[in-house]
Amino acid sequence: MRLRVSRVVVAPVIFAVCLALTSATFAQSNILRWNLQEGQVFKIETTIKQQQKIPSFGMEMEITQGVFTEWVVKSVNDDKYTIGQKIKRMTMNMDSPMMQMEIDTDDKEAGGELAQVGEMLGALIDEEIEFEMDSLGVVGDVKVPESLVERLSGGAMMGMGGLGPEMFEQFAKQSTLVFPKESVSETSEWKYSSTVKTMGTMKFDTTYKYLGEDKVDGVALQKIGVTADITMEDGEIPGVGGSIDIESSESTGNVWFDNSKGYLVKSEVNQKMDMVMDVMGMEMAVASTTKTNVKMTQVK
Repeated sequence: MRLRVSRVVVAPVIFAVCLALTSATFAQSNILRWNLQEGQVFKIETTIKQQQKIPSFGMEMEITQGVFTEWVVKSVNDDKYTIGQKIKRMTMNMDSPMMQMEIDTDDKEAGGELAQVGEMLGALIDEEIEFEMDSLGVVGDVKVPESLVERLSGGAMMGMGGLGPEMFEQFAKQSTLVFPKESVSETSEWKYSSTVKTMGTMKFDTTYKYLGEDKVDGVALQKIGVTADITMEDGEIPGVGGSIDIESSESTGNVWFDNSKGYLVKSEVNQKMDMVMDVMGMEMAVASTTKTNVKMTQVK
């Protein structure tokens, strides 16, 4: 006995199968994950441009910083990655009525005060900080070399006081992009909170919003909007006995992620912040705007 199936029946079946496969592929492609491989090497270029205004002194200051970092994926265990991070170079240009300063840790011939500041920054160069990150981008188990802690914890570092392992851990957590467990659509939003201990405790409440696919230089990337609310607790100015408080902040930007390769490509974030500093009984308002650009490139 032969079973005959008419083309009229077969066509809808094939269409339904194709639709199901397409839908499954679409859902899978919108599950955002880091996907690193052992032995991969990345270079990360971070540029920070900041303008500060202190109206009570009629003073304006511009600071441009460059941080050139290397990531090496040392091992992969299930969905967890062990990453070695090294700062390879740092630059800083400062223009203010009180001081003009240009520092590059690659420049070994700077003298005077520049040499002292360069030496402090230079202590960070090529020191490996190791941490774990899972495929969602959550960082943990940060390991800071004891030699680095000893060199930096004894003195002030760019006016921020002694540095300890806790501070490095918090900054490592700030450097990644965190994803939700669920698949995303163009209406998806998710939140992530973290803290950084510098001059007190700064809390970052970050909201991510999926903005869909965006082609950059012909490559299809996933675009994600970022906004952050920043608050300060127990703000202190080391060595002076003063205090610092954040009155208002606004942080917005975008991140582009290559979901097919599993790593961040670039980010652009703009931040406005109004602070009040009390230094030796003198209160002054400080308004700052900061633009941070990050570019991540696989080199191996």
